[in-house]
Order: sequence, then structure tokens, then C-alpha cells
Amino acid sequence: MIVELWMAVARLFMQPLLYIVIAFSLVLTGMRIKKERKMFGVRIHPVLAEWTQTKASILYSLLLSVVLLFLGVSVSPAFSYILAGAALLLTFTGGFRWYSFIYIGGIAMGASVVLERFTTWNVPVSITGIAVLLAGVGLFEARHLKQLSMNDSFPERVKSPRGKDVGQHLVRRLQWLPVITLFPTGNLPEVFIFPLLETNGGYGLIILPLFSVYEWTARAELPSVTARKLAVGMRNFSILALLLTAVSYWMPPFAAAAIAVLVVGRILLFLTVNRKQSSLFHDSAEGLRVLAIVPGSPAANIGIKAGEIIYKVNGRQVNSEKEMYEQLHFRGAFTKLEIKDHQGEIRYAGRALYESDHHKLGLIFVRSNQEWEEGIGG
Repeated sequence: MIVELWMAVARLFMQPLLYIVIAFSLVLTGMRIKKERKMFGVRIHPVLAEWTQTKASILYSLLLSVVLLFLGVSVSPAFSYILAGAALLLTFTGGFRWYSFIYIGGIAMGASVVLERFTTWNVPVSITGIAVLLAGVGLFEARHLKQLSMNDSFPERVKSPRGKDVGQHLVRRLQWLPVITLFPTGNLPEVFIFPLLETNGGYGLIILPLFSVYEWTARAELPSVTARKLAVGMRNFSILALLLTAVSYWMPPFAAAAIAVLVVGRILLFLTVNRKQSSLFHDSAEGLRVLAIVPGSPAANIGIKAGEIIYKVNGRQVNSEKEMYEQLHFRGAFTKLEIKDHQGEIRYAGRALYESDHHKLGLIFVRSNQEWEEGIGG
């Protein structure tokens, strides 16, 4: 058993899918950092900030592994190569929007059926097993969406149709979900009857590099609000897919229906994002609208949030970044901020600021800082 566990780890690093996803993530994080520096003159989030991993995700991986092993879900080398091919194909979409493992698995399953029907290439795969796998990923993705916070998105400044600066947030996250499942050949004997496994007397283990990803651009509402709505939809579609998968044990065509529900349902869910044209992150006539907070900065430490408005600094209303920093320059030892929250109510925040804090508060505003830079140059 110990030897087979080591073989499972070795098989993980033999799968092209793992390296394709890592390489694609590195390309996207490099493009994002380049855009941040161009827009804001600073890197706001570190390399691979798109990745998240929690203790709860590890527990979910173990739970899903137990379910897959109990049911006898197996993945052959041929199918793992088709998964890699589907993942490579979807990298040409240029982001995580269409990179969900649900899409990758759905494409791979369809390609396997076509190859078996029209070619001599045999791809050992259980449609019911893949349906269970994708439904498990769907439930994990619903949980992943619920974890989203405001600091888990990437700010962007764009021009409105009227030529004014408006803000938006790119939400792009990946969380790994490595699971242990069965390999159709190996040295382990069948100790009991696996419902979905067909072997010639032995089986092995393999670790699959599953993952949850999502991406959208948040304009009309806070990313966390949209994420909660999407989480409910993903949970419901995943539960429906599990029910259809259970029926497919006796009526096999229902397994394909379960996969279709997951793929089509997810597409429809994410198409509903940003149907409103208005922008939450628009400029304010009174005060400065905050687009983003640099993690670990003084602004983050005193609890300022994206979407709020810096209304007054030390009792004086500010309408430009230049005015705000002028008030900070003529402050006492303690700086007091009046902030309009998302409900339009005033709250107060403050802290002692030091000379080095003047231009490093970590505030990114919707309005460009061009006026402030020109004031410094003059």
C-alpha cells in the first residue's frame, strides 16, 4: 500500500494538466502585474495572488477522495491526456473565465466518446464516474465562491462612454483540489466490489490535480455580493447533477445529462454577471471614491474598504487626491478621516501617521492621480 501511495504521487507529476495550469497561471499573473504597474504605478498584489488554499479545502479534498475511492471512480492515462488537451485548448480564451475544470472535464468526456466511436483509440472512462467527479468540483466551487472577500479581486481603471474614469474589479481566483482516486492498473487487489470500477484483477492509485477557478469583472456591485449569488447557483446545479448521477447507475444516459446540467448551468450563471451597465466604482462629486486598498498598507490597517468615499480629512472636505495629501501634510500627530460607507452613512477612522506614510497610505482612487502628480511637479 505504501508503494502504491508513492506511485500515486509519481502519477500526479506525470500528468501534463498540472504543468499546463501552473504555466497558464504564471502567464496571467505576469500580465496582471504589468497592468497594475501601468495603471497605478505600483504592484498591488503579489505574484500568484490569484491562488488561494485553505485548511478547509484540504479537508474537502480528503472527503471527495474517500467518495471517489468508495465508488470506484478511475482515471486512465488516456483520459488524463485528453484532459490536458482540453485544458491547453481553453488557454486560448486568455483567462479563467472559461477555464473551469467543469468545462475541461465536459470537453474531455465528449472528446472521449467521439474518439471511441469514430477511431480505434480506446479511452477507458466511466461517464457516471466523471459526472461524480465534476459534481464534486461544482460543490467545491460553490464553497470557493462563498470565501471571496474584497481583497481577493484586482482593481482596474477604465474610461466610461463619456470619457470619465470609472473603476471595476477583475475577480480571478484558483484553488487546488488534489484528490486520490483509482488507476485502472496496479498491484492492489480488489478487496471489495467497486460499483464503477472495471479491472482485470488489480488497480492502483492516482492523485488528480483538480482545481476550482472563476473569473468575472465586477462593476455594478461588490464582488463578494456577486460571489454569494453565484455560489447558491453552483450549489443547486451541483446537487441536481448528483441526483441525476445517482439515477444513471440504473439508467446510464442520465450521467451525460448530469454533465450537461453542470456545464450549461455554469455558463448561464456567469452570463448573468454584469447585466447592469451602471458602475458602483464611479467618481464622487463629494469626496474621493476608493477603488482599491493595497494589502498591508496603513489604509488596510484602519479598515478602509473599496467602494467607500473619503469625505473629510481632519475635518476638511477633500475632492481631489492633492487636497487629501495637503491635509495630511498639515495634520497633527493623529489623522482623522470621515468616510461614507456603502450605505452612504458616515463613519470615522484614524491613526497616527508618520512622515513615511504620506504617499504610502495604500489608497487607490477611481479618479486618476494625474492632477496630484502635476501639482507636485509644479
